[in-house]
Amino acid sequence: MAAACRDSSRRLQPLKLEWQGWEKGGAVGQTKKQVCLICGKPSIKTICDTCADKVRGEALNKKKKDEKIKE
Repeated sequence: MAAACRDSSRRLQPLKLEWQGWEKGGAVGQTKKQVCLICGKPSIKTICDTCADKVRGEALNKKKKDEKIKE
């Protein structure tokens, strides 16, 4: 069980959703600030480029590891 805890530190952190709602005195039609669904930093994309690269890298590493196990 302890090994799983150590390995989990290398994985992405849980999603941090930040909803920027209506602020006091805000104009009607004011939109929410867009943030990355993974890191919560401001981004015009749903998942920022940095997090997307991390997710792709983790998926590739998992695929390579799975293929080694099958061999």
